[in-house]
This record gives sequence, C-alpha cells and structure tokens, in this order.
Amino acid sequence: MDEQEQQLLQIYDQQLAFRQQCRCLMMATQDQQGWPEVSYTPYVEDEEGFLYIYISELAAHTRNLLNASPLSVMFIEDESQAKAVHARERLSFRVSVIEVQRDAVLWSDIQQRLSARFGEVALMLKDLQDFHMFQLAPIEGVYVRGFAKAYRIYRQGIEHIRDIGHRPASAVLR
Repeated sequence: MDEQEQQLLQIYDQQLAFRQQCRCLMMATQDQQGWPEVSYTPYVEDEEGFLYIYISELAAHTRNLLNASPLSVMFIEDESQAKAVHARERLSFRVSVIEVQRDAVLWSDIQQRLSARFGEVALMLKDLQDFHMFQLAPIEGVYVRGFAKAYRIYRQGIEHIRDIGHRPASAVLR
C-alpha cells in the first residue's frame, strides 16, 4: 500500500470517528408536493455501519419517509468548535431507508442501543405507537475536513475529490 492509500484510509477512519461522536444527525426529506423538509434526530449506529432513527408520525420527516421520500443525512461540527464557520467539518450521505417493524428482533436490539445511548427519554418513547424505527444504509457521501479537503465516501471506500477548485471573481464562468 502506497503513502497516498494509507493517508486515504486514515481519513476514512477519521470520518467514522467523526460521525460516531455525533449524537444526532440532520436529515433532509421531501414531501409529496416536492417541498424539502429539514430536521434532526438522535441516532445509533451498528457494527455494520447502518444508522437507526426512531421518530414520531407527528414530525413531517416521518410522514415523508413513510411515503417513500428520498433521504439525505448530515453530521456537522458544532459551529462553536469550528476554526472557520465556512469550513466546518461535515459528512453527508444519501441513504436508502427501510422501516424496522416492531415485531423484529432487530427492533428490540436497536431499542436497547437507543436506551443505552440516550437514557430515560429513549425508554419513555419506546412504547409510543406513533413512533417508527428506520434503518438507514449510507450509499455515497462527501466528507469535508476544511477548505479544499473534500472526500467522496462509499460504504467501504474513499477518494479525494479533485475538480477545478475555487475560482477568483475574474475567472467566474458566464
């Protein structure tokens, strides 16, 4: 393995650690009229990299997901911790979505993880019937570590995004 490949693997591990330190994810769905909806929710992740959310029908994003809306998620550095607000560390993914049924063994396992991570509130929400659990499978995403430090992320891979970069005002395409 050459030095560049080792560096990319190190960055891949950094994005894994970054998303695991986040307790919530941002989510973007689309309603039936095509309007975007943005929100956030706590989540847990399993050993295979699947993300799980447990959300109420009272929220627009839940209704959208139940109606087969596409979903993108984002993890983002707290702006109070960022060196530059324009270059906050962030990771976004397009994900596929599957509802986890209450009678599935997986549902119980994920409820235990939610309770371990979020405590009493997760336990209180567990039995509410308007809540639905969804498994999110990351398909492809982008990890940004700062200015000109963007990487395309796949389930088991990474590549540095190299494009024409930023252009000064005199080079703007018209």
